[in-house]
Amino acid sequence: MAGEMKKLHPAFAVNNIKTLVPILLDIKQDEYSSWVFLFELHLQAHNLAFLIDGSTTPTDLETATVNQLDALCRQWMFSTMAKDLMLTVLKSGKTAKEIWDHLKKLF
Repeated sequence: MAGEMKKLHPAFAVNNIKTLVPILLDIKQDEYSSWVFLFELHLQAHNLAFLIDGSTTPTDLETATVNQLDALCRQWMFSTMAKDLMLTVLKSGKTAKEIWDHLKKLF
């Protein structure tokens, strides 16, 4: 309807994921469990855990918004990992869950 504004999901307001997940995930260092803890905490705070844990997508989100949130989650992942790891993981999946699962296997 004209004059009706869509509500912006709070995750889109995050402007620097590195302040919230300050660990750089690197295959050469053993910080995976700490990175996972902080990343999951961040997703839970923004009601986005469904993107990586396989739970049901909230019914109040449109498909286009879910796709944007998934892309945002992938950007957050890539922003918090070392370049070598990122280049490896880029080829592992097209969704945040596929990338998440691939990282789990790697570590």
